[in-house]
Amino acid sequence: MWRWFEFLDQRPHFLEFFLNIKEIELDNDQKLGCLVKLSALVLIVISSLLNGWALKVLWSWFVAPVFQISTISIVQAIGLSLVFSLMQSSSRTSNNANSDKSPMTLLFEAVFLAVVTPLFAVGFGWVVSLFL
Repeated sequence: MWRWFEFLDQRPHFLEFFLNIKEIELDNDQKLGCLVKLSALVLIVISSLLNGWALKVLWSWFVAPVFQISTISIVQAIGLSLVFSLMQSSSRTSNNANSDKSPMTLLFEAVFLAVVTPLFAVGFGWVVSLFL
Protein backbone atom coordinates (compact mmCIF):
# COMPACT_ATOMS: atom_id res chain seq x y z
CA MET A 1 0.00 0.00 0.00
CA TRP A 2 1.35 3.41 -1.00
CA ARG A 3 1.46 6.00 1.74
CA TRP A 4 1.15 9.69 1.12
CA PHE A 5 4.47 10.50 2.84
CA GLU A 6 6.55 8.09 0.73
CA PHE A 7 7.24 10.80 -1.83
CA LEU A 8 9.36 12.54 0.81
CA ASP A 9 11.74 9.59 0.89
CA GLN A 10 11.92 9.50 -2.88
CA ARG A 11 12.61 13.20 -3.19
CA PRO A 12 15.13 14.27 -0.55
CA HIS A 13 15.76 17.58 -2.31
CA PHE A 14 12.19 18.53 -1.37
CA LEU A 15 13.09 18.48 2.32
CA GLU A 16 16.51 20.00 1.76
CA PHE A 17 14.90 22.96 0.10
CA PHE A 18 12.90 23.78 3.23
CA LEU A 19 15.48 22.74 5.81
CA ASN A 20 18.57 24.31 4.26
CA ILE A 21 17.33 27.77 3.40
CA LYS A 22 20.32 30.06 3.22
CA GLU A 23 20.42 33.75 3.96
CA ILE A 24 19.56 35.87 0.97
CA GLU A 25 21.77 38.86 0.27
CA LEU A 26 19.97 42.04 -0.76
CA ASP A 27 21.54 45.04 -2.41
CA ASN A 28 20.69 48.60 -1.36
CA ASP A 29 17.93 49.05 -3.96
CA GLN A 30 16.18 45.87 -2.81
CA LYS A 31 16.49 46.90 0.84
CA LEU A 32 15.03 50.30 0.00
CA GLY A 33 12.20 48.64 -1.90
CA CYS A 34 11.40 46.37 1.06
CA LEU A 35 11.51 49.33 3.42
CA VAL A 36 9.15 51.33 1.22
CA LYS A 37 6.69 48.43 0.94
CA LEU A 38 6.73 47.79 4.68
CA SER A 39 6.33 51.49 5.37
CA ALA A 40 3.38 51.63 2.96
CA LEU A 41 1.61 48.86 4.88
CA VAL A 42 2.17 50.64 8.19
CA LEU A 43 1.01 53.89 6.60
CA ILE A 44 -2.24 52.28 5.43
CA VAL A 45 -3.04 51.23 9.00
CA ILE A 46 -2.12 54.61 10.50
CA SER A 47 -4.01 56.49 7.80
CA SER A 48 -7.13 54.35 8.30
CA LEU A 49 -7.05 54.93 12.05
CA LEU A 50 -6.51 58.69 11.72
CA ASN A 51 -9.20 59.08 9.06
CA GLY A 52 -11.61 57.03 11.16
CA TRP A 53 -10.88 59.11 14.23
CA ALA A 54 -11.32 62.35 12.29
CA LEU A 55 -14.62 61.17 10.81
CA LYS A 56 -15.86 60.08 14.25
CA VAL A 57 -15.03 63.44 15.79
CA LEU A 58 -16.51 65.46 12.93
CA TRP A 59 -19.61 63.24 12.86
CA SER A 60 -20.20 63.83 16.57
CA TRP A 61 -19.71 67.61 16.17
CA PHE A 62 -21.81 68.23 13.06
CA VAL A 63 -23.87 65.31 11.73
CA ALA A 64 -25.27 63.83 14.96
CA PRO A 65 -26.65 67.11 16.40
CA VAL A 66 -28.09 68.36 13.11
CA PHE A 67 -29.93 65.18 12.17
CA GLN A 68 -30.51 64.09 15.79
CA ILE A 69 -28.88 60.70 15.29
CA SER A 70 -26.44 58.82 17.45
CA THR A 71 -22.73 59.16 17.18
CA ILE A 72 -20.66 56.46 15.50
CA SER A 73 -17.86 54.36 16.89
CA ILE A 74 -14.34 54.57 15.57
CA VAL A 75 -14.74 51.17 13.85
CA GLN A 76 -17.85 52.40 12.04
CA ALA A 77 -16.02 55.59 11.12
CA ILE A 78 -13.09 53.61 9.71
CA GLY A 79 -15.53 51.57 7.63
CA LEU A 80 -17.28 54.68 6.32
CA SER A 81 -13.94 56.30 5.59
CA LEU A 82 -12.85 53.26 3.58
CA VAL A 83 -16.13 53.31 1.62
CA PHE A 84 -15.69 57.02 0.88
CA SER A 85 -12.09 56.42 -0.20
CA LEU A 86 -13.16 53.59 -2.47
CA MET A 87 -15.81 55.76 -4.13
CA GLN A 88 -13.38 58.63 -4.47
CA SER A 89 -10.54 56.52 -5.89
CA SER A 90 -12.74 55.14 -8.68
CA SER A 91 -13.25 58.66 -10.01
CA ARG A 92 -9.58 59.68 -9.87
CA THR A 93 -7.37 59.72 -12.92
CA SER A 94 -3.87 58.34 -12.88
CA ASN A 95 -1.08 60.83 -12.40
CA ASN A 96 2.17 60.03 -14.19
CA ALA A 97 3.98 63.04 -12.75
CA ASN A 98 5.12 60.92 -9.79
CA SER A 99 7.10 58.53 -11.97
CA ASP A 100 10.29 60.61 -11.81
CA LYS A 101 10.26 60.92 -8.00
CA SER A 102 12.28 58.64 -5.77
CA PRO A 103 10.48 56.06 -3.62
CA MET A 104 11.51 57.88 -0.45
CA THR A 105 10.08 61.16 -1.75
CA LEU A 106 6.79 59.47 -2.59
CA LEU A 107 6.73 57.84 0.84
CA PHE A 108 7.39 61.15 2.58
CA GLU A 109 4.57 62.81 0.63
CA ALA A 110 2.20 59.95 1.47
CA VAL A 111 3.07 60.13 5.18
CA PHE A 112 2.60 63.88 5.18
CA LEU A 113 -0.81 63.66 3.50
CA ALA A 114 -1.97 60.71 5.61
CA VAL A 115 -1.20 62.50 8.87
CA VAL A 116 -1.82 66.16 8.05
CA THR A 117 -5.13 65.81 6.18
CA PRO A 118 -7.20 64.30 9.05
CA LEU A 119 -5.54 66.53 11.64
CA PHE A 120 -6.24 69.62 9.52
CA ALA A 121 -9.86 68.52 9.04
CA VAL A 122 -10.38 68.09 12.79
CA GLY A 123 -8.62 71.38 13.54
CA PHE A 124 -10.70 73.29 11.02
CA GLY A 125 -13.84 71.50 12.27
CA TRP A 126 -13.00 72.51 15.81
CA VAL A 127 -12.76 76.17 14.77
CA VAL A 128 -16.13 75.93 12.99
CA SER A 129 -17.70 74.18 15.99
CA LEU A 130 -16.79 77.18 18.14
CA PHE A 131 -19.30 79.23 16.15
CA LEU A 132 -22.20 76.81 16.68
